[in-house]
Amino acid sequence: MKAIKQPKYLKNRIAVFILLQGLSLHLFSQTQSVSICAGESIKLRPKVYYETIEWTDEAGTILTSTDSYGITFTDTTPIVSPATTTTYTAKIVNNKGANLIKWGDFETTPYDSAFWANVSDYDHFPGPDPENRADMNYSVGFFSVVKNANLLFDNTIMGSPPHNFSNWHASILDHTIGDGSGHMLSANGSINPRLVFKTPVNVIAGTEYVVSAWFASNNIDFSNPTVSTYNMEIWITSPSLPGGEVKVGSLIGSRNNNWYQHYEFWTPSTTEKVNLEFRNIQDSSGGNDFCIDDIVFAPITTETVKVTVNPKPTVVISDTSFCQGNNVTIMPTVNGIPA
Repeated sequence: MKAIKQPKYLKNRIAVFILLQGLSLHLFSQTQSVSICAGESIKLRPKVYYETIEWTDEAGTILTSTDSYGITFTDTTPIVSPATTTTYTAKIVNNKGANLIKWGDFETTPYDSAFWANVSDYDHFPGPDPENRADMNYSVGFFSVVKNANLLFDNTIMGSPPHNFSNWHASILDHTIGDGSGHMLSANGSINPRLVFKTPVNVIAGTEYVVSAWFASNNIDFSNPTVSTYNMEIWITSPSLPGGEVKVGSLIGSRNNNWYQHYEFWTPSTTEKVNLEFRNIQDSSGGNDFCIDDIVFAPITTETVKVTVNPKPTVVISDTSFCQGNNVTIMPTVNGIPA
């Protein structure tokens, strides 16, 4: 599992790429060079990017951090302090338009059930933020597109007769607050393994893609260690694949309400249309609730930052004598060289 904790920073949305029909997608990389003194630190950021996926050092080690819950996540803005000159590489999505899932942030998602019938095996209740739910079957395995996760079971808008379900889900806001209308998918998990999300994407053979999404466990209480969280699997399906499908990743829900990003890389061997699928295979209803936001399926580009480490200067000022009131010129040496 590769997990990245929020926030996500949005920068210049500029992409330069060449697309040749039937060939790989080649994205131009950029290189930065910076210098620090030995013992100093520097924060790594790409020059131009929409979303940073990961940073690695020359050994290929992913740069990570650990949050207050003890969860290790990929650090997208790492602070490094190398002992010697080191080159770091970032894998990035450098333009929002590169995302092949145009409604993956759920801001422009159609809210009708006819649309969602082709997207999910979960039952969809129309939104956004539905206000008339009196005729709804309050069973497991349904979702809505909402601004706050606890609106899925909000007693104030459940209609008549009243239902006391408002304490089932936590108050979780959209992952990218302020970017659009603030919507996300919030789900009450099924007791049977079911398809949560499916969408077609066109891929080009030999191109490296990232499959990325932000997840949050939508539970109000994690005090019971026997209560399971969601168990999500990420699949690519296509008739050209062996067995018609390939699992590219999986993740277990966190035991807190923070947003975490999960991502996987995948390179197709065939230029074709495939389906991206998220499947929740958890078979327990208790604790099996979740939010999804900012789904990305996009070609990856890279950017490198060379951090040159210079020796810390040694400044020497020779002893000198002078009379009070007289001027004197002090000639220091830096690393043995007159300044």
